[in-house]
Amino acid sequence: MGLAVWFTGLSGAGKTTLCRALEPELRSIGYPVQILDGDEIRQHLSRDLGFSKADRDENVRRIGFVTEMLVRQNVIVLVAALLGELRYVTGIEDPYEPPLQPDLECNTDEESCEESKSKVLAAIRHVQQGRCFT
Repeated sequence: MGLAVWFTGLSGAGKTTLCRALEPELRSIGYPVQILDGDEIRQHLSRDLGFSKADRDENVRRIGFVTEMLVRQNVIVLVAALLGELRYVTGIEDPYEPPLQPDLECNTDEESCEESKSKVLAAIRHVQQGRCFT
């Protein structure tokens, strides 16, 4: 069963690092996995977009569309936020709006990458087994 794991947070919080740590572990278990990294999306799918609010919203819409297509093909999609975006940085020029009810929180400033990875893996396993993890 496909699913999307969308990492949110401030720049430098470890979203991409966590995705890159999860990918080989999920593959070793036998899950098809795809990372959608914001920097790569900006270089290819959204290279025509700037950094205005409307363009960033369109970028997220495009990522969501690709994510949905992959999930329908039973892929686990790990969506990480931008690494190299310097203008309109969330949390600096633009506000960071955390999810109101996240399914899972990884406090990367308080826990190791391994601890965060274990939490996400446990949640994915529960979802794959048809159980709720919240």
